[in-house]
Amino acid sequence: DWFGASLALDGSTLAVGAPFDNIKGYGSGAVYVFVNERGAWNKQAKLTASDGQLFHQFGFRFSLENNDLLVGACGHDDFMGAVYHFARFNGVWGEYGKLKSHDIDDEDHFGWALAQTKDTLFVSAFLDDDKGTDSGSVYVYDLDLDKDGLKNTVEEKVGTGIYQPDSDGDGLSDGDEVNIFGTDPL
Repeated sequence: DWFGASLALDGSTLAVGAPFDNIKGYGSGAVYVFVNERGAWNKQAKLTASDGQLFHQFGFRFSLENNDLLVGACGHDDFMGAVYHFARFNGVWGEYGKLKSHDIDDEDHFGWALAQTKDTLFVSAFLDDDKGTDSGSVYVYDLDLDKDGLKNTVEEKVGTGIYQPDSDGDGLSDGDEVNIFGTDPL
């Protein structure tokens, strides 16, 4: 299983990669999430990709920030690779999307390594050939997790939710209210 191949700690939450877990075929992979409650580490979840398959190596690398877990699956789709977004609400983890590069090819290993800030995700594809054989690349993405037109840090300043594209339920996205109409999105 390679349990412990990668680790990420954020506050009282620990994510542990097992990229050769066989739950969805040999080497499909998994990430275990543990939470420290009163000094004891308890398993909160075992996460797998919804489309996980043989040799995807989900959980080889990942990035944990607050309640967001971005998980690389560098073996996905003939080792082109993919990154999955998981989020935790009220102690329950769910899959919220999958990211693939627009120019990735077989055996580029997109998702080999990841790093994130509140607004930016960095994803490596260490065997990408764009600048020569196996020259490698790092892709940079702006994070707007609910895709409402406001970056996550702007949402925190305004007071809207990073997972709620229409915080006040009026039918307009938070981004449109702030950027176009100049109205209060709350």
